[in-house]
Amino acid sequence: MPSELLRVQNVTKTFGRGHSAVKALRGIHLHVPPGDIVLIMGPSGSGKTTLLTIAGGLLKPTTGEVMINGHNIVPMSETKLPTVRRDNIGFVFQSFNLLDSLTALENVEVALFLRGIKGVAAQKRATELLTRLGLRDRLHFRPNQLSGGEKQRVAVARALANDPKIILSDEPTANLDAKNGHDVMQLLCQIACQEHRGVVIVSHDSRLRSVAKRVITIEDGRLVREERGQHECTCTMKQHTFHTH
Repeated sequence: MPSELLRVQNVTKTFGRGHSAVKALRGIHLHVPPGDIVLIMGPSGSGKTTLLTIAGGLLKPTTGEVMINGHNIVPMSETKLPTVRRDNIGFVFQSFNLLDSLTALENVEVALFLRGIKGVAAQKRATELLTRLGLRDRLHFRPNQLSGGEKQRVAVARALANDPKIILSDEPTANLDAKNGHDVMQLLCQIACQEHRGVVIVSHDSRLRSVAKRVITIEDGRLVREERGQHECTCTMKQHTFHTH
């Protein structure tokens, strides 16, 4: 396993040209080793989501490097990037992004289909993930039959389906109440601490400081502060088991 799963090196991003150009990121550096939980905070428009999108290979930076498992993805063609994302990165979104016409089980299976895993093998893998996330009795429920917390757990299961080493999460607790938000925070903690994955979270939710190992603040496209999170005080993973294999 590489010493760094993700490295963003001197990344800038400018939208538009000339007088209308907007500098969204200005020389950002970020590194994520296995087992790390990085919380990125900052005001709206600070560049947080742009950084997460670039780190996930969904957007090209104007300058700089994005290293995933030691490989710079910036020069890669648009035909190669989907495979890199599929094999290395799991995304968890604020709005869940579940397909309304599919059951919880089928939503997770879709991610496996993209890797060529189908039929009984896909069903088994999806069932195992959803069961371990406490959704054994919700396998055949559609999103409109699930609570917000249950939808987010389905989204986490889908993100883990292809066994990625990097989880990128955009406002994972924004649409959840206190209890479900806490449950999702503990899931992210488990994913990092027990599975040795790197977790990067963009959020306005200061509660996430309790699971973060590092808290990075971005303002006006610049990294202005890095602090230790409260993870060591709140992590209970030594007393629990969680495996996604």
